[in-house]
Amino acid sequence: MPTLLEHLKQRKIGQWGLAYLAFLVAVLGVQDAVADPLQLSDAFQRAVLVLLVFGLPLVLVLAWFHGDQGGQRVRGSELLMIALIIGGAGASLALLPSEAESPRRGALTAREGLSIAVLPFRYLGPDPGIEHFADAMTNELTLRLARIEGVRVRSPRSMARFKGSELDVTEIANELGVSHVLEGAVQWGGEQARFTVQFTDASTGFGEWSQAFSGASPDPFTLTGEMAVRVADALDLYLSPTETDAVRTRYTDNAEAWNAFHQGWVFVETAHAEGDYSEARLGRAEEYFARALHLDSLYAPALAGMSLTHGYVYYAGLDDSPERLATAEAMALKALEIDDQLPEAHTALGQVRAIQGDHLAAAEAYEGSLELDDDNAMAWCLLAWVCNRLDPQDAIRAERAARESISRDPAWFMAYHQLGWALQGQGRYEEAEVALKDGIAVNNEYPYAYEVLGEVQLSLGKYDDALVTLERAVSLDEGTILLLNLGAAQALTGDLDGALESIERALTRGFRAFDAFSGSPYFEALRDDPRLEALLDEYRAAP
Repeated sequence: MPTLLEHLKQRKIGQWGLAYLAFLVAVLGVQDAVADPLQLSDAFQRAVLVLLVFGLPLVLVLAWFHGDQGGQRVRGSELLMIALIIGGAGASLALLPSEAESPRRGALTAREGLSIAVLPFRYLGPDPGIEHFADAMTNELTLRLARIEGVRVRSPRSMARFKGSELDVTEIANELGVSHVLEGAVQWGGEQARFTVQFTDASTGFGEWSQAFSGASPDPFTLTGEMAVRVADALDLYLSPTETDAVRTRYTDNAEAWNAFHQGWVFVETAHAEGDYSEARLGRAEEYFARALHLDSLYAPALAGMSLTHGYVYYAGLDDSPERLATAEAMALKALEIDDQLPEAHTALGQVRAIQGDHLAAAEAYEGSLELDDDNAMAWCLLAWVCNRLDPQDAIRAERAARESISRDPAWFMAYHQLGWALQGQGRYEEAEVALKDGIAVNNEYPYAYEVLGEVQLSLGKYDDALVTLERAVSLDEGTILLLNLGAAQALTGDLDGALESIERALTRGFRAFDAFSGSPYFEALRDDPRLEALLDEYRAAP
């Protein structure tokens, strides 16, 4: 009578088992390779593993009963074993944690409430001329940390006021409402550089991680990537392969181009945040981005930054040639071609589409940027801007976007302007007045904030306040709508001569919507004044 070992050999149980194990390893290898690109859920991956594990005894049973020397007839004992195996697999699948309980989802859930402020790195070297390198390191590390899903990172602009601050990190964290603070210092002497960083839990005031990095030729890309990964480790966060690649990504190998990009980005970001599209500020941005692209013509972030700069130059009327806008569009598209996961490239394309008047496409581009980095105060503010400009205005969506921008950077002036505009569009004039005044407290040199505030005050019946507000607006910019609104405030406060003068100045500058005077209650006091009709007739007849 054959022994058990002889039966195993006759039915080639070993060969069947080894072949199945090779198949199992191959399947798991393929799954691991495609899990992130195809966004396979953890629940799906665990189910595959369970089925593969229970597949082994199933294959062995089939080999025993139907192997090389096995019988071909199905027996009751075989069916019982198969049923037990299938039942075990089903029970195991039922006991698996749900997607919401999975380790990956649990890791994401653990990130809820995590927020980080990267304080401006202190420069301790003897040469103040390279202090900007410390600022660039701060910006780069902030950008890399922002690529960790579910962790909110305060923008570098909102941190600028803490540069050189003597406040304790826990005080800063309480003021900003963040859970953790990262601070660092750069020491550079001769050919040697040293970086020290410390990561602090604001709730305890204790450092969770600190480290020093030094070398003769500092590599900002490797350093900031390593720092971001170490921060994730200190928070016990699982980084997916995709996230790990994202925080380590480098867009250029040229450190000088990298430094020039960060210097340029400060100027273009500040131009939007403060509503200051001056030739001096945009010229500096263009100079730095041109330097970066001269050193590396395929540096995608620099292409996006230059696109934004060209767009602002065009929008501000500094150069409204078609070539300028076409260049902005080409650079945004090139940046997206290089990396369609670069948030700044989507932001740049959105600006081009908005200037072209395609506000729906602009909103889509800004939302694409925010899907990649929802801590971007600039993209939120620009989304609010295009939603306010939609026809009809999408005031509710604009309000939400403006509030999101302010929550990420309370010093982002333009977000207050967009918020006030959105609230005005909903008839919530008291709230709009507060928002606009908050913005003017940040920047009192932007005429169009006064314009909207003056309109809101007119709607509230605060005619004297509106007069003061609109006089300030016209002192900053004699735009036709500003002059018309000033004329309305003057008419409502009894200054009819001043109102007629403001209306004439608006007409002189090209205002031709004559129906505005007959349909607006603000000009009721001038309705029967022959001087107004004579003035309008004069400009109706003008070529």
